[in-house]
Amino acid sequence: LFVAPGNVNWLCAGVHLLGGAAWAGHSLAASNLLLRLAPRAHNATYFSVYAALTGVGSAVGPVAGGLLAVWLRAHPVAVGPLPVDPFMAIFAASFVGRGLSILLLQRVAEPRQASVREVIRMLSTVRGFNTLMGVDVLLMFVVETLRGGAEFLAARPASRSSTRASSWRSSWT
Repeated sequence: LFVAPGNVNWLCAGVHLLGGAAWAGHSLAASNLLLRLAPRAHNATYFSVYAALTGVGSAVGPVAGGLLAVWLRAHPVAVGPLPVDPFMAIFAASFVGRGLSILLLQRVAEPRQASVREVIRMLSTVRGFNTLMGVDVLLMFVVETLRGGAEFLAARPASRSSTRASSWRSSWT
């Protein structure tokens, strides 16, 4: 809603970073909620219906938004003396709709739910967590493979991999 030609570079980068983190959290929470709420006897059916509805929504939403943008361009809307840009109206409607979905989510009772305070207390006990956990081992695997180290990867003992990962990690910190 607030992107303009003067701030497009930094504001879009911030929006995409925030959006990436938010959508990752949304996907994780939705998957976990689905796993908790689906009865074990019919969980495949629940997962299939969820995937189908998500797919339909992902297909219909952009088409409906595009049609609405075309209609709004042909029928300008104004709020008082101020004209409303069609794209801003669509983004504002999306924002309001997503915000109102919280009302529906509040009606969902998750089994074994924890309060925000409990989750924060539990997360504060985790030590050594960072966002790049595992990336160093993946990079080591790619580098060794590119070096022609396929025989190294096949023949190495399990403890050597952790030693290599430790040395690789220390070189990055």
